[in-house]
Amino acid sequence: MDEQSIENIPKEVLTEQYKQLLIEVDSLKKDLSVSQVKLKDNSVQIEILLRQIDRLRHDGKIDKMTNLFNNNYLEDSSVVSELESLSKNGIDFGIIFIDLNDLKKINDSKGHKEGDKYIIESSKALVEVISARDTVVRKGGDEFVVIVRHINSEYLPNIENTILDRIKLSFSEKGISASLGFALSSECGHSLKDTINLADQRMYIVKKEAKK
Repeated sequence: MDEQSIENIPKEVLTEQYKQLLIEVDSLKKDLSVSQVKLKDNSVQIEILLRQIDRLRHDGKIDKMTNLFNNNYLEDSSVVSELESLSKNGIDFGIIFIDLNDLKKINDSKGHKEGDKYIIESSKALVEVISARDTVVRKGGDEFVVIVRHINSEYLPNIENTILDRIKLSFSEKGISASLGFALSSECGHSLKDTINLADQRMYIVKKEAKK
């Protein structure tokens, strides 16, 4: 495997291999300390693997804090094309927009490092409750987006309740909750951007009502 072949690997494949690459790099580093004979070859391989990881990070689609996709993923042309094409052919996708409530109080009282812990824990909780075909994205700050593929009218409210229950289980004693809004692509002319915006608007309605 040379550098030129690495450059031809689709970004989506690199994304799926991200964690495995980290494991391989660690293994190779251990090999280096064991065998001086393999030093040169393994050094080259480590460098190539690290370039793959750097390429993925520099593409700007991975959130460094949570290792989730970030907002740039939602603007990736291949992702947009995939989802919108399926929707136009009758296979809806759903968007769940999630905002953590009262995280600012944690940041103000205990500092941003403590607040970051809640964001990381929330990201893990979201990954645990969604199906393998769905995708969690850290939109920014304390906001997350879940892309629910091949949605049906019953699944979306169910997963919404599951997310709320999971966040409540993790943080209820610490004063953290979540506001959610969801939307279907068929409501928004099959547009990913418009579906995200509608879910965002509905989330803020829920958030506003909760403060009354």
